[in-house]
Amino acid sequence: NRILIEQDIAVGVMAKDSIYRAGVVVSNIDSKKTFLQLIDNKILHPRLINLIVSLRPSSSMYIGYVALKHALDYRLERGITHWFINDYDIGKVYENVARCKLTFDWMAIRIAQDGKKMEIFTIAPLENDAYWRKNDLAWKEGLIKKASSIIPNFLSSIDFLFTANPRAIMRWTANCDGATCGWESTPGQ
Repeated sequence: NRILIEQDIAVGVMAKDSIYRAGVVVSNIDSKKTFLQLIDNKILHPRLINLIVSLRPSSSMYIGYVALKHALDYRLERGITHWFINDYDIGKVYENVARCKLTFDWMAIRIAQDGKKMEIFTIAPLENDAYWRKNDLAWKEGLIKKASSIIPNFLSSIDFLFTANPRAIMRWTANCDGATCGWESTPGQ
């Protein structure tokens, strides 16, 4: 699979053995895969290639998808992601994630408009499948504990909880390193 470039303009794609020409070509995968795998590197400027190679993906997430027995009567506005931040030192937060520390320094909650569904998520390391087989339950329990410290009666309100770790997110999205927010938002980036 390739993006077809003619005279520095994307004119279509080649998928398997077929060519599809188009007036507009849109890539729905990350920059690294688009520029380094789908476009012939010989036509790209070396500085652009170096920039793309140096990009660091955002961290991934550990996500809980929750169905509730009843709508929560709680002060969080529905339909908005609310972040609960214990540590504003982003470098330290990323370092803790890289070291696989379960600190839950940054956690977010988004309650659906109907109040009966929600997502809870926190920054998490990609790691390998063996790590997640061994530690997935600890992350799930930590996520529930943190959410319970924020929302009264959260645990008793859960009807169903499905979690996704960074490996699952990477498989579902094909994002570089399971990134959930594009590229790392740090000053050094």
